[in-house]
Amino acid sequence: MEGELCTACWTGNLQLHEGMLVCDVCGSIHQGFAEETQEYQTGISDARFFKKSEGMKAKAKDAAAAEAEPPPPPPVEAAVRAYVGALQQLLQRQAQVLIATLGMDPGLSGVLRQLWLAHLAHSRLLEPATILKLEVLAGPGGGAPAATDGSEGEDGGIDGGGSGGGAMPGQMTFGRRSLRIQAELAPALHPRHTLALLLLACWCQLEAAGPLDVLRWALDGRLPYVAFAAEEGAVLQQYRNILGGELIAVRGVPSPKALLLNASTMGKRLGLACPPLSPALWLARYLADLELSQELLPVALQLHALYQPAPLVPTEGERPGRHPWALLMASLVVAAKLCYGVGGGTRSMPGLPLPPEWADWAPRQLSRLGSAAQLDESQFRAYMQYLQRGLLADCGPPPDLETAHQLFQRMALVDGVGAGGVRQGGSAGSGARHALQREADRQQQQQQQQEQLQEHRAQQEQPPSHAYPFFGASVWHKHRGMLPADYVLLLTPCAALVWLVPEALHELVSGLEQAMIAAECEISFLYNSEDQARLWKCREEGCFR
Repeated sequence: MEGELCTACWTGNLQLHEGMLVCDVCGSIHQGFAEETQEYQTGISDARFFKKSEGMKAKAKDAAAAEAEPPPPPPVEAAVRAYVGALQQLLQRQAQVLIATLGMDPGLSGVLRQLWLAHLAHSRLLEPATILKLEVLAGPGGGAPAATDGSEGEDGGIDGGGSGGGAMPGQMTFGRRSLRIQAELAPALHPRHTLALLLLACWCQLEAAGPLDVLRWALDGRLPYVAFAAEEGAVLQQYRNILGGELIAVRGVPSPKALLLNASTMGKRLGLACPPLSPALWLARYLADLELSQELLPVALQLHALYQPAPLVPTEGERPGRHPWALLMASLVVAAKLCYGVGGGTRSMPGLPLPPEWADWAPRQLSRLGSAAQLDESQFRAYMQYLQRGLLADCGPPPDLETAHQLFQRMALVDGVGAGGVRQGGSAGSGARHALQREADRQQQQQQQQEQLQEHRAQQEQPPSHAYPFFGASVWHKHRGMLPADYVLLLTPCAALVWLVPEALHELVSGLEQAMIAAECEISFLYNSEDQARLWKCREEGCFR
C-alpha cells in the first residue's frame, strides 16, 4: 500500500504517517486502510471482552455451586473434649501444688480425682445427647425456638422470627454460636468449679483450708488458676469461635461467699457427706495467724463445746453470715475478751502473757492481707510479670491508645538501659547521684504527706477514748452504738479472716455472750434457794388473786 499513487489527486504518493497512509501532495488519508485498521482493533477489543466475560461467568458459576453446598459443621465435639481435657490438666496441676508446695496429704490427689470424675459424669458433657444438642446450637439456625405469641426469642429478639429463617451471616453466626454454647457449658463446667472441687477435697481430708485460703493462693499465683488462658487454655484458641472467650479467659476470682455457696451446692448435688470441721485445728490456726497466745485455745474450745455443740459441717451453712468459720471465730473473740479483759473487763487468767498493744496489733494484722502492695523492687517486678503473663495475658490497649502504649514501652526500655547499662559503664557516679536524689525527693514527699495527714486528723473531731464507732451500718440494728476501742481493734482483723464485716461478727459474739448469760442465770436460779422461794411465793399470790 505504501508508495502507491493517491486516488484523490493522482499526483502524489501515499506515505505511512502515524499508522495511516497520507498523500504527500494533497494530504488526504486513504479511507480503505483506516477502515481496515479500525475493524482490526475492534476485533481485538471484542475478543478480550468476550474472554473476560466468559471468565467472570465461570467464577459466578463456581460461587453459586459453593453456596449451594452446605458448609462443613463446626467441630463441636472436638472443642468440648479439648475444653474438658484442659480443665482436667488445670485440676491436676492444682493438686500437685497443694501437695508439693503447701504440704497437704498426698491422699488429696485420689480424692480430688474421684470428685472430678463424679462431677464430670453429673454434667453429662461427653454424652452423645449433649454433644448433639451443642451441635444443633452451633448450626446456622441455632436451634432457637420460635416466638409464637409475639414475644422475643431466647436470644432477645435478634432472630426476628423463628428458627427457620435460613442461614445467617458468618460474623453473626460466630458470636451467637459462642454465646449459646457458653450458656450450656458454663453452668455445668467452668474453671471456677476447679476451686470448689479443691475445697471439697480439702474438707474430705480434714485439711485446714477454707474459701479465703484458696482464693489467696489463686490470686498470688501459687495455685494455677488466673493464668489458665496462657497455659492450659492455649490449646483452646483454635476453638475460640465455638467456645467463646468467657470459658477460656478467667476474669478474676469469685468472692469467698460465692465460692462457699458453689462448693456447698456441688457437694449436695454429688451426695457428698463431708466430715465436720475440727474446732481445735481451726482455732489453733487462727491463733497462729493472729499472733495471739496459744493458751487461749482451751478456753475457746470449751466455749465452743458448751454453747455451740452442733457439728460444723462446711457444706451445711445456715446463712452466709453464720458459716462454721464465723462461729469458731466468735468463740475465739469471746475467749480473748474473757482472758485479756478486752472491753473494760478484768483479766480472768492471771498467768496469761500480757496482751499485745491493740492499736499496733490490729493495723499489723490487716496489713498482712494486702502484702502485695508492700513488695520490694525485685518482688514487685516478678509480680508485674505474673500479672502481664497470667491475669492480663489476653488484654491489650484499645486501638486509639496503641501509639501511646508503644511510646510508653520505648520510654521504659530506654529508662531500663540507662539505669542498667549506660550508667554502670560510663557514668556510674552520675547514676548513683541521681538515685540518691530521687530517694531524697521521695522521702521528702512522704514526710510532707504524713504532716498533711496529721494536720487533717487534728482538725477532725476525735471520738472519746473509751469508745469507737462503727462506720456504715448501725449497731444492734436498732440504734447506733459506741463500742470499746480495744474490742473493735480485736474484732476487725478477726472479721477479715472469716470474710465478714465487723458488725456481722459482733452480732455472733453478742449472741454467744447472751447464751452464756442465760446459762449462768439458769444455773444460778437452780442453786439459789432464795430465788426459788421468791418465785414460788409469786406463783402462790398470783393463783390466790
